[in-house]
Amino acid sequence: MTLSLKEIRSRITFRTFNIQVGSWKFYIEAVDSQDALLDLVEGDFDPPYGLLLWESAIALAQTLMPLGSEMQGKTVLELGCGTGLPGILCARSGANVVQSDMFSYCTDLAQHNAEVNQISNIGYHLSNWRDWNAPGVFDYVIGADLFYDRMVHRDLVNVLARSLEPDGRIYFADPQRLSTPAFLEMARLAGWQSSTTAVPTSIIHDSPSVQAFREIDVHRLIRAPR
Repeated sequence: MTLSLKEIRSRITFRTFNIQVGSWKFYIEAVDSQDALLDLVEGDFDPPYGLLLWESAIALAQTLMPLGSEMQGKTVLELGCGTGLPGILCARSGANVVQSDMFSYCTDLAQHNAEVNQISNIGYHLSNWRDWNAPGVFDYVIGADLFYDRMVHRDLVNVLARSLEPDGRIYFADPQRLSTPAFLEMARLAGWQSSTTAVPTSIIHDSPSVQAFREIDVHRLIRAPR
């Protein structure tokens, strides 16, 4: 069973996070806390973790911000868009963005957040990686915290091959999950070359008076030279 965003809103608390990325401020609505998601667990229904604002999304936005005018007029695909922050930043930079997720409650929330931030140059695509219905080929593919499930690593690698322009670039942010090296090795064997940068990122707490940081890895992938 999959709940709609409207149904989820009626059962748990959302709040708006004010996120500063460089000189830009974004207003991102998300589920208030992970604990609230556990109230939604029913039978085989998994908690909708994509409705949380994750530190990896913030780190990815921080990494993409300096690209600035380089994104003007480019095409961007955000995989597993969740609350939508990185794609919204790319659209504000002048890119034409498609945000994709396998759950409509995520694309619906990402669209809501785009509207709140007065962003209109984003399209939305509902699909899972195993049965990927490609919405096009893009200059950039981006995503935050996508490597947690080893069972879909190969599907993700296949999506990248079908979705990126020959000279395109990929930016993935990841909270140093134990499964990440396995994905990067699979990508290497499939012809991708990667480099990694650690980005110190504020941890999202329920209390705004508490501030702490953690390092999020941002992986940049390109096709390896033949």
